[in-house]
Amino acid sequence: MEDQPKEEWLDIIGNGQLMKKVIKKGTKDVKPIQKDICTLTFTGVLDDGTVVEDQDNVSIQLGDFEVVQGLDLTIPLMELGEIAEIRIDPRFSYGTHGEGSVPPNATITYTVELKAIKDSPDIESLSIKERRELG
Repeated sequence: MEDQPKEEWLDIIGNGQLMKKVIKKGTKDVKPIQKDICTLTFTGVLDDGTVVEDQDNVSIQLGDFEVVQGLDLTIPLMELGEIAEIRIDPRFSYGTHGEGSVPPNATITYTVELKAIKDSPDIESLSIKERRELG
């Protein structure tokens, strides 16, 4: 079937440290860009199956490092409505120190759904109150 995604991993930076596999295709050519507000649902799992992150309908501003770097680098490659598996080396997640329930040097595999994309607000057009809320 042609509409089924291929079971292939995309090596995003060419060294195996950031990998993406499409689970469900999204809207063709509708992708977020830096500073867009993206609504995501994602789960991060260690190699042993331990869930270390689980977020539902969370909004982030792309490029503001509100999620691990590996997700920030990969989300712009996703299409609206896409579900992808993203395997992230410690270098692009929690590094050699780990954090919370993430041990040092842990590779995390995220299942991510890109649910919505909204243009970032034009800061100059916002009131002082709106700017404070955004900050």
